[in-house]
Amino acid sequence: MSAKRRPGIGRLLWRAVVFLVAVIVVLVLVAMLLPPPGLAGIQSRPDPARGFDDALRRAAAIEARDTPEVNPDCRTRLLTHGARTRDALVLIHGITNCPRQFDVLARRFHGRGWNVIVARIPHHGLKDRMTDDLGQLDAAEMARFTDELIDVAAGLGERVTIAGLSLGGVAAAWAGQERPEVYRAVAIAPMFGVAHLPRGLTAPFTRALLVMPDRFIWWDAKARERLEGPPQVYPRFSTRAIGEVLRLGLAVQAGAARHKPAAHELALVNVEGDPAVNNAASEAIVSRWKHFGARVETYEFPKELGLNHDLIDPDQVGARIDVVYPELERMLSP
Repeated sequence: MSAKRRPGIGRLLWRAVVFLVAVIVVLVLVAMLLPPPGLAGIQSRPDPARGFDDALRRAAAIEARDTPEVNPDCRTRLLTHGARTRDALVLIHGITNCPRQFDVLARRFHGRGWNVIVARIPHHGLKDRMTDDLGQLDAAEMARFTDELIDVAAGLGERVTIAGLSLGGVAAAWAGQERPEVYRAVAIAPMFGVAHLPRGLTAPFTRALLVMPDRFIWWDAKARERLEGPPQVYPRFSTRAIGEVLRLGLAVQAGAARHKPAAHELALVNVEGDPAVNNAASEAIVSRWKHFGARVETYEFPKELGLNHDLIDPDQVGARIDVVYPELERMLSP
């Protein structure tokens, strides 16, 4: 009876390599299923303005960040009545857009006697629309920026309302979750998840976007830099930036699972069949808010209107501000 032959060293090494690869694949898959790192660091650090003059000084510091590299149409806007008013409004634009997006709506509320600040999100609104700077967007930076805006608004008005679209909608929801100075927070088509991706895969998808090399993707691969619509919009978006938007959204979700939102009132506005975001992810946040007894109002624009994800900018393809703005004015009014 012959002795059993031992495998050669080459085969042993190959088995070891296969085993190590299998272990690495399993570890990667497990890691991808975990929430993205750094959510605990996305915390509110409130420092509300001590009166109207202090608010003006802080707003001026934010406006000073609009360097010559910023498109003049995209600078932060501060519309006041020269004194603290009953109501103050913070408006935050969507990803790749800038404050010009909210110009018409801001003027309408200013005309109603509100003090209004329309802020330029970091890394947005540059003259160079092909900039790669958008890839530097960071969820913790966005939270600090939102904190700053609420701090300013606290000195501009007795009641603070914050509203935003897409990325701005996530920021508005974060402020509503974390800041008691907010009377009403209105999230408009917030990007808590992306369209066509099951809600349960948002966390691993976010982690993947954050660890993969950043890529810039055209909004319209055929039109490229000749993108139709608002002339100030970047024609490309950063995959890393989308990951950071989703990371901020996951921080809102985590907060909503732990405690009642700090704002007095909250509202969600969706577009039925939104081509960019997952409405179910937004509705899940609303369910958590309601679980804690929060006052939440919701509204969904019907698909028949043919609205774009950007339902705010008057220059956007398919814009219907004649229909959208009256409803938004109702939703933004406490």
